[in-house]
Amino acid sequence: MNTMRTICVYFLCAVTAMAATGDGLDCGFRAPPMEARSRQWWHWQDGFLNADEMEKELAFMREAGLGGCQQFVAGWTRIPTNGEHLVRFMSDEWLAVSRRALKAASDIGLEYGFQNGAGWTGVGGPWMTTEKSMKHVFAVERRVQGGKTVELPPLGEGQYAPGGFVNDSRHKPWYGDIRAFAFPTPKAYLGGNLPRPEVSSVPAASGLDRLLVRKTYGYGKHEPVFEFLTRGDAKIDPSLRFSWKEKVTLRAVWLKGLNDTEDAEVWASDDGKDFALVAKLSCGYVMPEDMYAGRFHALPKTACRQIELRWKSPCTVRLHEVGFSSRPTLTGFDDQCGRCTWNPFRRETVAEERDANLDPKDILDISDRIAADGTLSFAPPVDGRVWTVLRIAASSTRRTNQPTNRDMSGPACDILDADAVRFHLSQYIEKMLEAEKAVDAHTIGNILLDSWEQGTANWSKGMPDEFRRRRGYDIAKYLPVFGGYFVGSREASERFLWDFRKTVTEVVKDNFFGVIADYCRARKLKHYVEGFACGSGSFMGDPM
Repeated sequence: MNTMRTICVYFLCAVTAMAATGDGLDCGFRAPPMEARSRQWWHWQDGFLNADEMEKELAFMREAGLGGCQQFVAGWTRIPTNGEHLVRFMSDEWLAVSRRALKAASDIGLEYGFQNGAGWTGVGGPWMTTEKSMKHVFAVERRVQGGKTVELPPLGEGQYAPGGFVNDSRHKPWYGDIRAFAFPTPKAYLGGNLPRPEVSSVPAASGLDRLLVRKTYGYGKHEPVFEFLTRGDAKIDPSLRFSWKEKVTLRAVWLKGLNDTEDAEVWASDDGKDFALVAKLSCGYVMPEDMYAGRFHALPKTACRQIELRWKSPCTVRLHEVGFSSRPTLTGFDDQCGRCTWNPFRRETVAEERDANLDPKDILDISDRIAADGTLSFAPPVDGRVWTVLRIAASSTRRTNQPTNRDMSGPACDILDADAVRFHLSQYIEKMLEAEKAVDAHTIGNILLDSWEQGTANWSKGMPDEFRRRRGYDIAKYLPVFGGYFVGSREASERFLWDFRKTVTEVVKDNFFGVIADYCRARKLKHYVEGFACGSGSFMGDPM
């Protein structure tokens, strides 16, 4: 009896609590607290700003029951028409309009948020220099016979061309040396350039020689040279044949295209009749800004006169470029170095080739041979061997924040350099906080990091120290890997690149996201970040 009474008491208490909760929920939905209300995405477009109208828009947001606004500065380079007035980004007039907007939002109790720079890739602006911008590692090399002197000119324009999308043509690229090395060239690297093959296809297509021409692409529509789309019940398996007059040695194939282009099989023949399977290539996921980057796929050493690329229907092949090399490489080499964003669906492996590896004991550090004027001069010993002089350097990535008007854009901030990130924050977010303080407003509640879409960065001045601290060994020993050489072995070099990409990812987390999070925390601001994704271990961007 006592047990039943106890159960009844618990039941009545639970029902009472549920009723009270139900009333609270009902009231909460009818009159939600400000922190639970929706925010309005509020574009400040192209600098066409009218402070009177903006105050009306803020008042309408409050009347509609919204909790705040998310100011978003962007632009599409519109030209003023019909007497429209364009307010220049971060000018005195622009800051005056900002102060009015902040005061109006504060007076009616709206929370005010804004992104960390102009455009949805806002990590940059007109205040950034290319020296403080995102950077890529690249290599310059020369061959020289033992006993002879080779001289490399100073770093400069034309020595590095990013593989992905480039949108900064206004700022002179930055270049800087990292290290320089000399070593006897491994035999597998002495093959030289291959002769140009003849190209044919199934189904037959014209103009296929254009596949052999390297080009640079930006965003937009680009017509493929070879295109195949399975239609209906068609049973055609498309293919491309490349024929050389003499036997050649191949170790890599280069492909640039879309859809199923990289889901190909590579077949080789000496007589054009009997073909043997060499490799099955793998497609992968790539960010839109690197869609036209292209990549090498490593092949086992293959001597032949014909190569066929074959696809299985149903498939969609849109191919822009094809190339072959006798030089050893890693599949997705640029991506493994952190210069692009391809993430393979299946890892392609190639057996070790003894003549392709560089003995670490043979590598000479000749960084002290770089003169004050940037020239590099070196004469290897007289030993009858062909030597390679390899200069490892860095250059700005030619990316800007976008979409914006010209006055809003500048080089993308170096996300690996905490000081560069703090400088960026001081030039925009700090000025908005000062504008709020100037009108005694209390409204700014959050900072937004929106879309990335600026590609990768894989170098900054602090990377050698960051690498040693996080991985426990010196990066210098393996720097020739960025020139395409296997230090010790293919496997050891690939392991190094994994460590390197892991380091880049960790440094981005600490020196970019961490710095911004600490900045916001110190000012009691919320910090919103769009979900980002990583490719083959290197921070790259968002998946939108």
